[in-house]
Amino acid sequence: MADNQPRDDHAKQLKQAISRTKQLRGWVSSDPGRSDDFVDALNEATGLRLLSRLWAEAAPEATEAVGAADKLVASRGPVGPYTPLVDAGRYFTALTHVATVQSGMNLPEHAGMTIGAAFAWKDQLTRDGLADELLPRTAVWALLARARGALAVGDLAQANAQADAALNRAREAEFSGAETLILLEALRTDADARFAVDLTDQSIDLLHEAVARWQEWTRADLEQLPRMAKAHLERLVGPVVPLRRDLADRLAWAGRWDEALTVREELSTLLHRTAARRGEQGRVDLAVARGDQTWTLADAGRAQEALRAGADAQQALQALFKAEKPVGSHLPTQALVAPALARAELAAGHPDRALAALDQFANRLQAHQSVPVGAAARAVALLVRAQVQDAVADGGGAATSRAKADQLVGDVRAREV
Repeated sequence: MADNQPRDDHAKQLKQAISRTKQLRGWVSSDPGRSDDFVDALNEATGLRLLSRLWAEAAPEATEAVGAADKLVASRGPVGPYTPLVDAGRYFTALTHVATVQSGMNLPEHAGMTIGAAFAWKDQLTRDGLADELLPRTAVWALLARARGALAVGDLAQANAQADAALNRAREAEFSGAETLILLEALRTDADARFAVDLTDQSIDLLHEAVARWQEWTRADLEQLPRMAKAHLERLVGPVVPLRRDLADRLAWAGRWDEALTVREELSTLLHRTAARRGEQGRVDLAVARGDQTWTLADAGRAQEALRAGADAQQALQALFKAEKPVGSHLPTQALVAPALARAELAAGHPDRALAALDQFANRLQAHQSVPVGAAARAVALLVRAQVQDAVADGGGAATSRAKADQLVGDVRAREV
């Protein structure tokens, strides 16, 4: 690493942990006595990957750690009061890591079931002391998985209780460095739990706190942006994208338009600065952020500003299309941006241009049916189309669009049930 490049101690630790895991994997096959070291190495490497939000990369080792820890516990005898707590800690940590991977990959119900199984297994120990064998980050991740799982199944009381407990543990831990991400996730989860029970102002306050903590954590490194390694940059910028999007959404929901637009502009500016360095994900985030900005400006009645933001969103989208491999792969991004462009055109009194933006998306969707596009995004596009059709007095078309949207929403709800 060049001397003038911002230090990335986390990347160094992860590289060393991966190397240690590979070494021990070779040894343990001939020396079962190294099994405890092997499980520890797997858990350490997985934990560091989770701090980098590398969910897919963390999944194989997280699963391997569960199996290795299970064998280790079984080698000591039946699970119960005589199970060594250090081994129990290894197994519980491995299960928590799997649940965290599932939550990160947007499978919160699965995460809730996994962590529920971990706590049920813990009860078989019939004695206290397991908490002393867990890292603070493991304890917080376990509570966050329970909170996310409860939110996913609509158990809002449980979700709020677990989210509160996770945030309290995260504050007590005084996380620093890469582990600051755990505090940010605890704040965001607690904000989601509050919003789910209509405590919007509390949710907004928690998200404001999360953004402020992110700014404090990243300020020094972002001042050295041109010299920062891509992986380091992604680990710093990636977490603030959902934080600021959620914050702006909830400010808009509360009718606090100026504040919402300030947050949108801050996010768009940051993503514009970093898009080229972050590669494809950076360009996707920028296009979606510009689309969000366009939508909020249209909702706030600022039609001309919405058109200008829409032009920026369209430019970001075109940059994605030029590099599309395979063609159509960025349809999910277009599904989020196209309705915003249409709303801006409609607000400015151009329903024909609004329909053109929606038709472009619909035609690409028809041409690339193998590309998965979320039902919710497709439903939103249909509802915006219905608004445009109402504006041009096409009542029959509007009714058909709304019926199709209702069908998509019904399908989603049926799958959830």
